[in-house]
Parts: sequence; C-alpha cells; structure tokens
Amino acid sequence: LKAALAAPTWPTINGSWFPESMTGNVLHDVITIHFIHRGLAYLLVVATLAWWWKNRAATGYKPFDRWKNVPLLLIFAQLALGILTVLNATQPNLLILFGALHQFIGMAFASSIVVSIYLLKPTGLNLK
Repeated sequence: LKAALAAPTWPTINGSWFPESMTGNVLHDVITIHFIHRGLAYLLVVATLAWWWKNRAATGYKPFDRWKNVPLLLIFAQLALGILTVLNATQPNLLILFGALHQFIGMAFASSIVVSIYLLKPTGLNLK
C-alpha cells in the first residue's frame, strides 16, 4: 500500500502519536496500517533486545555463541531502514531502494529467529 507515502514523518505520524484520521480499517486505511506497523516494529525491537539481554551471557554451545548477536543486529538494521524508508518516501528512487532493503532485512530477521531456535534445539537449552 506504500503507507510511507501517507505519513512520511518520524517519530510521529504526520505530527501526531495517535492520528485522528485512523479509521480502524486494517485492510484499507493506510494511516491505520502505518500505525500498527510502527507499533509492531517497536514491540519487536524491545522483545529482541530483551531476548538478547537474557541470552548474552549464555555460553557452552559455540554455534549459538557465534549466532546470538545476529537477530539483534538485524532488528536494529530493520528499524533504521524503516525510518529511512519513511523519511525518504517522497523521493521515489530512495523509497524503492530503502523499502526493498527493509523487506529483505525483515525476511533475514525472521530467518535469524528460526536459525536461533534451530541452534538451541539440539542443545536442550531453552530460550529465555
């Protein structure tokens, strides 16, 4: 829906934390979709940071020791690309570039979570 075009501002959405123009229609209202997308992004950043913080000292299984920082790095890259996408939404070439990178890093982040779970499975370690 290219919701970034409807709200090319950050950290607020067109100057408001809770835009009055939201209709609640999660299928067609770009401002509502944009608001939900940003909220979920912040939630994922906080959850990933909390997961990393609890697992930062986990040692003993080298593959996980080497991998555990990857989701954290990817979520911060995802956040930065999301912000850059929004702030450059009015410039078509940059919107496409940052938007595509944002989607790619989003897929890489999701994959990194799957890999983290895979690496922990044979060890018997539990996700904290």
